[in-house]
Amino acid sequence: MQATVRMALVNQFKDRLVEGNTITLQRYSLGEIQPKFRIVKNPLRLSFLSNTLCEKCTDFTGSKHGFVFRPFNTITELTKEEDGQFDVVGRVVACNELDNYDKNGRAGKKKPLTLIDSEGTELRCTLWGVYTQQFSDFLNTCSVHGKIIAVVQLAMTKSGMVSSPTI
Repeated sequence: MQATVRMALVNQFKDRLVEGNTITLQRYSLGEIQPKFRIVKNPLRLSFLSNTLCEKCTDFTGSKHGFVFRPFNTITELTKEEDGQFDVVGRVVACNELDNYDKNGRAGKKKPLTLIDSEGTELRCTLWGVYTQQFSDFLNTCSVHGKIIAVVQLAMTKSGMVSSPTI
């Protein structure tokens, strides 16, 4: 679920919101997310209030990592762009050079990849920012490039790339 904390309340909650921890919440607000700002499939947004209670959950039994793996064909067969994020896993079968670009005065990095799943479906992906450099560094330091498996977490489809989405 997507959640927001107003800047005025960040200091109140920042010590309790630690990546990898599970928490219980009381006294929060739920509202609908406008499609333009949605980064998860859930149409609701959780908002922290000044009286929100946030406590560590010590008896959580669910998956901490919460992957939502998606078959490649459900992505390649899209007829329109979808909101939300998902995860994919596949073998890297093609890898373009790291591309340093400048868009509107902002420098960035991207690295196009092609993954293949166990069904033989290929999916073009693009790594962005620090992930681009991490993957390039891995390729430069690893002497054996036989079979590289990539797990792409929190991927998104890009508009205009529906027939061959970039994630």
